[in-house]
Amino acid sequence: MKSGYRSAGLLIFGIVFLLSIKSCSSFMQSARKFGGNNHGACAKHNGVNCKAGADTDGSVICYDGYRDSGYSYSSVCN
Repeated sequence: MKSGYRSAGLLIFGIVFLLSIKSCSSFMQSARKFGGNNHGACAKHNGVNCKAGADTDGSVICYDGYRDSGYSYSSVCN
């Protein structure tokens, strides 16, 4: 019977571990959407993607690919 309890305990631990990873991932996505390089420039487009560089007109590019922001890359991304 002890091995049955051990198996159940490991199963529960595994489930809790996976749920905590999922929660952490969701939190990080939310933090990226609503914090950091947002500045209103891409508030409705998942935030500013500074790694994408500047658009051809010098504006920022948003995480969802939106390129018609009125904010300049140089003023938002340091």
